[in-house]
Amino acid sequence: MNNGTLRGTSYLERGFIHPAPDSAELPVIPKDLCTRCGACHVICPTNVITFDDHEFPVIHSQNCIDCGLCLKVCPGIEFDLNKHHQKMFGIDYPMGRMEGVVRQAYVGYTKRPDIHHAAASGGVVTQLLIALVNTGIVDAAVVVGHNPDDPSLPMPAVARTEQEIIDAAQSKYVPVANLRVLRELRKTKEKFAFIGVPCQIHGLRKLEDLNKQLGRRAYLTLGLVCHGVMEKESVLDVLDLNGISIDSVRQVHQRDGHFPTQMRAHMKDKSIQNLHKFEFKDGMYNTLFRLYRTERCHLCPDYSAEMSDIIFADVWLRQPNGDYLYPRGVTLVACRTERGEQAVKTLVESGEVELEPVDFSLVTRAFKNKYHESRVYPFVEIAHRQKQGRLAPDFGVNVNSTLTDRIQAGLFRATFLFSKSPRLRKLILRFTLSPPGQLLTLAKMKYKKYSYALKTKLKRA
Repeated sequence: MNNGTLRGTSYLERGFIHPAPDSAELPVIPKDLCTRCGACHVICPTNVITFDDHEFPVIHSQNCIDCGLCLKVCPGIEFDLNKHHQKMFGIDYPMGRMEGVVRQAYVGYTKRPDIHHAAASGGVVTQLLIALVNTGIVDAAVVVGHNPDDPSLPMPAVARTEQEIIDAAQSKYVPVANLRVLRELRKTKEKFAFIGVPCQIHGLRKLEDLNKQLGRRAYLTLGLVCHGVMEKESVLDVLDLNGISIDSVRQVHQRDGHFPTQMRAHMKDKSIQNLHKFEFKDGMYNTLFRLYRTERCHLCPDYSAEMSDIIFADVWLRQPNGDYLYPRGVTLVACRTERGEQAVKTLVESGEVELEPVDFSLVTRAFKNKYHESRVYPFVEIAHRQKQGRLAPDFGVNVNSTLTDRIQAGLFRATFLFSKSPRLRKLILRFTLSPPGQLLTLAKMKYKKYSYALKTKLKRA
């Protein structure tokens, strides 16, 4: 390693790598830019990139050969939305469309009670992966399961059997470098399906550009709608405030039970403990989101995994009376590519799911309330960082924000004020879990339901 830098890369002049002694472990890029996708680990020809206890990649610099591939593949530095959108769909990136390209959309659920119970909503993702493996369309699926050594941190895995796929069911909200298992798959000739959040799919698309053989074997990409992930301290603090030692926990399920689910600890003594009252979204997620959301998530404009073949999302829409539109729990499925449509056809032919075609307007409704938070504010944040001379990702699109956008983005960012202080965020979380905090949560849930019903009634009047 030459002065701890990477020679011959266009990123060096932009300051993405900091000098370090030859013997040091060197962050691949600054942590506030890293998506923790794991693509750098896969592309490294000398296998000198490992991960710390928060899944940030580090280079063992004394053995680095300065090839620069880790920077070329990194979606945290750069991901050209126009280039990749043109490559996949033949059109420029649609800035005004949160849902991206959609050929056909469905809502539905698995018919298998065991999978529906294990899933966060409709279980369609799990059922699709099983259908793809059982029919031989793919040999394996890259999934995220539970880590037997650290219940606070998920673990990526290659699933080749039905049971391995079921074991990895449910949503996980802690960042994990799930692309890293592709290093194992590189040694085989297996075709695989990959499931991940938008930034991980960005990393996969860049990997495909640099490793054509791997790209040909990435048969299908399943995208999960993502509003942001949270540091693993979100799990550790919830356990601690419930008086639970992590040493007594086998697994933490952030979306457990029937929709709309709860966060629960599955103990080593086989008991199950609820970690909060009420449903997960209003009872826990919205608080954890404000306190533990990762810094890099504030810079991501891709909410709906627009570079995937199929996207999957929960449906939180409401009926006119304020109740959930699909109280049983369903999965919204939107096909972006012909290959995605063929995969869904295979799933339907398996007879294991109930899928109902829906109008595109439902997809738009499901996503539109996140437009400013996930499409406008990230570019305001990026422009602000650039103006301050700080490093920021390049998405290859020009976005002009208005004064109103900048004011609203500033107010939104202010709601994350306490996320910088471990002591303050734990104090707020303690209040949320206390009886007064639970009463406040219940009041908010009732208000959301009845205010929606009232607004609907007034619109119809």
